[in-house]
Amino acid sequence: MAAPVVRAPAPAPAPAPAPAPEPVEAKAAPAKAPDAIGFRIQFAFDSAAIQPGSRPFLDRLGELMREEADLSLVVEGHTDATGSDAYNATLSHRRAVAVAGYLVQVWNVNATRLSVVGKGETEPLTRDPEAPANRRVQFRVR
Repeated sequence: MAAPVVRAPAPAPAPAPAPAPEPVEAKAAPAKAPDAIGFRIQFAFDSAAIQPGSRPFLDRLGELMREEADLSLVVEGHTDATGSDAYNATLSHRRAVAVAGYLVQVWNVNATRLSVVGKGETEPLTRDPEAPANRRVQFRVR
């Protein structure tokens, strides 16, 4: 008698491949509003008088504030490092007040939309703390 033939069971079917993940739409992060305005208003040594060359920049800013009724700014005054810390703090504040005053008087910007701060010589733009570029007013969105 012939030996019975034993057959191995058929291999199990290969598992079905996992479904491909659904494509995910890349979502851009919401645009962040700028926190600074790129106009820097320069000043002469030991002065808070607005120079005539700065008026076109201030006028553009006045136009912007007229167009953007919800825009409120911090007007930051700065100095170079010549003079005492106390004197420079006062001078930088006078510079910020002069610029805010221009926007209020010439462009009728409501003063409540402007905050002024004098930074003195604490935030120089250049490596040379006495460089004229440090005598400025700049703006931040508040």
